[in-house]
Amino acid sequence: MLVASRLLVVLLTLLGVGVSSAQSFGESLAWLRMDTEIVVLSNGDLRVAETSVIRFIEGKYSFATREIDRRRLVAVRDVEVFEDGQPLRFKLEEAEGDRLRIKYYFSRPAVDEQRTFTLRYTVSGGLRYYPDGDQVYWTAVYAERGGFAVQNARVTVRLPGNATAMGIEVYGVEARVSGQNEGIIVAEALSPIPDGRAMEVRVRFPHGIVGGEPAPWQYQEDVVESRNALIALLLSLLISLGGMAAMIVIYYRSGHERGRCQGGEQPSLASSEPSPELVAALIEGRAGVRAVMALLVDLARRDVLKFRERSRSAMGGLMVISAWEIVPGERMAEAHLQPHEQAFIAALGVNQGICYLSGFQDRLGDALLGVQDAIDEAMVQAGYYAYRPNWLRAHYRGFAKVVIIAVLLLVAVALNFLTDDTKGYILYPLNSISLICFIIYLLSYIIPLRTPKGNEVYKSIKNIAEYIKNINFDGNALDSFYILYKYLPYAIAFGLEQVWLSKFVGFGVQLPHWYTIDPPSPAQNHARSEWNDIERLERGLCRLHDTLTALLCNPLPSPSPTNDEE
Repeated sequence: MLVASRLLVVLLTLLGVGVSSAQSFGESLAWLRMDTEIVVLSNGDLRVAETSVIRFIEGKYSFATREIDRRRLVAVRDVEVFEDGQPLRFKLEEAEGDRLRIKYYFSRPAVDEQRTFTLRYTVSGGLRYYPDGDQVYWTAVYAERGGFAVQNARVTVRLPGNATAMGIEVYGVEARVSGQNEGIIVAEALSPIPDGRAMEVRVRFPHGIVGGEPAPWQYQEDVVESRNALIALLLSLLISLGGMAAMIVIYYRSGHERGRCQGGEQPSLASSEPSPELVAALIEGRAGVRAVMALLVDLARRDVLKFRERSRSAMGGLMVISAWEIVPGERMAEAHLQPHEQAFIAALGVNQGICYLSGFQDRLGDALLGVQDAIDEAMVQAGYYAYRPNWLRAHYRGFAKVVIIAVLLLVAVALNFLTDDTKGYILYPLNSISLICFIIYLLSYIIPLRTPKGNEVYKSIKNIAEYIKNINFDGNALDSFYILYKYLPYAIAFGLEQVWLSKFVGFGVQLPHWYTIDPPSPAQNHARSEWNDIERLERGLCRLHDTLTALLCNPLPSPSPTNDEE
């Protein structure tokens, strides 16, 4: 039983000399220990004995008071007070808040000495009765002690007859507990108990061993607890369902594709249509490897760049890797470039000479990350996103992390300081909040976060994908060459470059002027002798994708090319 109690040390001196508040509530005494013994009687009453050992340091003291909260019991009777086995005079008074005040007088004034006092009383209606086990639930060390810490505390519960403890719990302090499945239970605090903190003990034992029945306050409290538990459960469900509904709304309103766009005819690429790198970023939800690769190929198609693939030996000749050289195209000087395209050119360093994709990984990784941010910013400027996807997703994740950490801290506080009766009221809603935040954290990686305009553009560009997948081309070689390289950057953006290139096998399409391959070694030449230009381009794009992936996802330093490579 939870009893909120208070010791008010009202210290009077003899000879008419008053004691200052600093003496009364400062270092005027030391509460060395408090031992509480609770005996469960056969009729269900509790016989309580509280023994306090106090060292008086300053002043002269002649009496003390103890207040017992009666809201969770029926009556307190058979009060006795002793000092060293000798009875003390006391009187009972009514106190505010349905409290019983016991004021007892010392046999002689306490002056600079250690004294031991024992308060005994019987509690009726304090035992809790439940079918799965009756409970002794008592505040053994009360919280309000006039500013004094209890240095040592021990609680002993003695069960009646052959009753044994089915469960033991101590709240408010860390304690060493013994007596599980026994009739005598002992809990000893492991550290001093500061003023304002209580030590509560709950012992459950089999129902039907003692007489009595639940007190009226228990019925009322059980009804309140059931109602509060229902409210906590409904609140948890409301948080869970409402949070999930809100996330579904956010997910779909932020641009999730709700229907598949159809297409089969050649779409028109008007000037208002997004460029290939923006298409890739819209598809992926951010500017990734395909966006950078689509931008590189599109700039090459527009004669802004050219690149050449060269074979290099690695690991002592055990393997051959591709090295890429990127140089300015014929139209670089006159091309009208968007800010993110200019950032890409600057990151490559092509405007200052030849760029080696495999030779500057020590600096290109970070530079290309800046290009990805520039592409994301271009989508914001085009109205496809309200914020840069990575920035907003990082804020979603940050919000979820902060709330989850706060919830974990609150759960830790609840587990340590709340009773089982009240933990559920807090833990149910907190668990729902943490679940919602965890889902937000996971969804932050996949939520499109597009604006309505971005969503419409996203659905419209799917026509290009359908065209790339479904076209059955039967034109002449010139038309084939034009259409192939016109839509190749978009095919890369959709990850359909192999599907797109396979449609032009047999049309005599040659490698574009902006992509050249150094003559292979004899061994490589034998392996590639049967390849046509389409197959060479397809494999070259695969190797380019691998190179860009290594640069963007795991940039590692590599040596700069030597003159003999040029």
